[in-house]
Amino acid sequence: MKYLLYILFISLLFLSCKKDLRYTSDGTEYQILKEGSGENVKEFDYIRYNFKIIDHNGKVIQDYIDEKYPKFIKFSDTSASSILPFSNLREILVSSKKDAKYLIKKSLETTSDTTSKNLKTADNNFVLYELEIRDILNYEEYLTYKNNLAQKEKEIFEKFETNVKNELNNFYSGDSGYKDFENGIKVKLIEAGEGSQLKLGDLFKVHYLGYLKDGKKIADSYKISSGMVYELGSGQIIKGWNRVFQNFNKGSKGYVFIPSDLAYGPQGNLPEVPGNSDLFFYIEILDVKIKNNAD
Repeated sequence: MKYLLYILFISLLFLSCKKDLRYTSDGTEYQILKEGSGENVKEFDYIRYNFKIIDHNGKVIQDYIDEKYPKFIKFSDTSASSILPFSNLREILVSSKKDAKYLIKKSLETTSDTTSKNLKTADNNFVLYELEIRDILNYEEYLTYKNNLAQKEKEIFEKFETNVKNELNNFYSGDSGYKDFENGIKVKLIEAGEGSQLKLGDLFKVHYLGYLKDGKKIADSYKISSGMVYELGSGQIIKGWNRVFQNFNKGSKGYVFIPSDLAYGPQGNLPEVPGNSDLFFYIEILDVKIKNNAD
């Protein structure tokens, strides 16, 4: 019931409350839903924000709430925002305070946002952005926040790596939870994915950690936060991956043992991987584009 009332509120807001509308110099319509509290934003402050994109029926089509990777924009750079596609965003935020909330109408005739642009129909030529100001930080506070976040992420990742290395030790100690796949490949699936299994020619985005038997790390995709993209069967990856990933799908997570002859063989991949090295991986399939739909 609460959700239905929210939809009704949003869908009627611009229609029933014309007297509360404000306009930027380029004619963008917006409303202040909540004034917020505390001091106004200053020229070089950093604004932490969340936002939702809402269609003309009041349906939330995207909700950008991300506590792990919070979004910031520097107030002095608001005219250059690529995430919030408003050329005069500065005019809207000029008196912003912490916890303020705005509703901004965006014409689909001019938007560069693909998600929003795809909503354009004969009966609909706008979307609404509900923008919430979560916090306003000066430069020193911003640096402290980012450093604390980075330290927290480092601690979480170190714990994650420790768990993977413990799993490596368990495997070589004879863990019976691994299934024989083919040609010496062994797999332990810890989370099933969804959708069709990968097939040759598909593009897939993956995160992975790779180790030698002695625990030396030889591969780490987490250095690139968005993951790595490969084409299955293209020769970009080792033979063992080409085979075993045909049994993975989007969202799959697990551990994979690849014998040396399906990895880098006698020649190795120096200096990280000596010849005749078996490899052990943690794998997470982040996304899949099937061959027919690949760009």
